[in-house]
Amino acid sequence: MKTHTSPFTKDSQLIRKPLLYRFARYLLTGLIKPLLLDLTIEGSENIPSPPFILSANHLNWSDPLLLVCLSKHPTFFMGKAELFRNPLSSFFMRSLAGYPVKRGEIDRNALLESMRILKQKGVIVLFPEGTRSQTGEMGLFEAGAAYLSLKAGVPIVPVGIKGTYKVGIISFFIPKKHKFYLRVGIPLQGRGASSFKDEVVKLTAELNKSIIELIS
Repeated sequence: MKTHTSPFTKDSQLIRKPLLYRFARYLLTGLIKPLLLDLTIEGSENIPSPPFILSANHLNWSDPLLLVCLSKHPTFFMGKAELFRNPLSSFFMRSLAGYPVKRGEIDRNALLESMRILKQKGVIVLFPEGTRSQTGEMGLFEAGAAYLSLKAGVPIVPVGIKGTYKVGIISFFIPKKHKFYLRVGIPLQGRGASSFKDEVVKLTAELNKSIIELIS
């Protein structure tokens, strides 16, 4: 059976930020953000204390980099399981605080890992569309963010991302070439529906509506 490195220490069960993640975060927030990025952040006062889920529209490979700039707390990302099949890419992804999820099905292992992260006051980034937009328009939302929020009893922080669509890797790092915007909405938490299933549907709809407003 294959094993993988958990983001938690074995004894204390405290979140351990991978070394490469700490270096990459320092590089991003300490150098790249102030020197290269024209990034406007609105609504940062809406970010609560962890644990919580950051949920945003997904336009570009660079979206996770921008979202790291929002939280000073350990931030973890789900990545498609295919990225973890190769030992080298798996090591790289896990070192950057990523963990695998099988798309198109209920992935119990990904759910358990997410619950552990949230239980230990971590932050998880989830893109409810499930994949990047191919048109620049927001796609249909899947229910994963709402499901996890309700299961773990933590809020979802909606974020609207603008300016990253079709930005290439080289172009992203050209100083102040692009204007990027992050708008943070009021945290959402399920309440009041007659059943868990209804609550998931209701919370997903509220998240969709909130992000549409944030990118308008």
